[in-house]
Amino acid sequence: MHEHPHHLTFRVLPFELTYWLQVGGVVLFSVLYISVFATLGLFISCLTRSSSVSLVLLLLVWVCFAVFIPRTGGLLASRLAELPNEKTIARQANDATHEILNRYGRDGFSRYWSAGEPLTRAAKIGDAKQAIYNEYRQQQLHQVKLAQNISRISPTAIYQIGCEALVGTGIKHYERFFKKATEYRRSLLQFTYEEYPFNPNRFLEDTDRQQLRETQISLDKIPKFDDTPSNFPTAFAEASLDILLLFLFNLGFFMGAFLAFTRYDV
Repeated sequence: MHEHPHHLTFRVLPFELTYWLQVGGVVLFSVLYISVFATLGLFISCLTRSSSVSLVLLLLVWVCFAVFIPRTGGLLASRLAELPNEKTIARQANDATHEILNRYGRDGFSRYWSAGEPLTRAAKIGDAKQAIYNEYRQQQLHQVKLAQNISRISPTAIYQIGCEALVGTGIKHYERFFKKATEYRRSLLQFTYEEYPFNPNRFLEDTDRQQLRETQISLDKIPKFDDTPSNFPTAFAEASLDILLLFLFNLGFFMGAFLAFTRYDV
């Protein structure tokens, strides 16, 4: 029995109003970004009488804005907010594991949870390790945000950061995702405790393990992970600083061009 070709196609996602607003926001933000270099060119032209000198100066400024400053921001942030070595984090997580084992008993120790080990002990180990890695992740986020803030003296960096905010990607989405993942882990652990058929504080015998293997849980009862993207008002609010900065760049270059032009005798 053969299926028709249209049965094998992917489901079409609806192009909702939010997506149109995001596209429109990025287009308008792009116009604002392009106008920065237009007013910059006008400003430099008013400062010099030679078109060749203006072109060279504009090229140098563009290289600084588009290449030098974005790369320098990351390097400075890595020096100002240094991260611990990954091996150090792994050693801290291992120490936390052994601390929990000493507290709840080492019998039947396994690096990962297996049927037969006390569920509570495994959960405590997971919580302790998760706290260490979460702290490391927060340090990483701080470093990335610091790099972005340093790079915001460049319109090109501002444009990239603002576009990521408008479309719901980048560091903001990363933060939301892990916050939701942490909440989901908590709800999934609670669900596991509710469905666990034995005392979660004791080791299981062979008969208990067999019963645990045969335990069936409906997929509909398992908590679902939801990574719904942010709506447009939230995305616009997150990009508002970058929109304001590009507007100020435009205003500053335009005022500079106006003042430079008034110096000349007409």
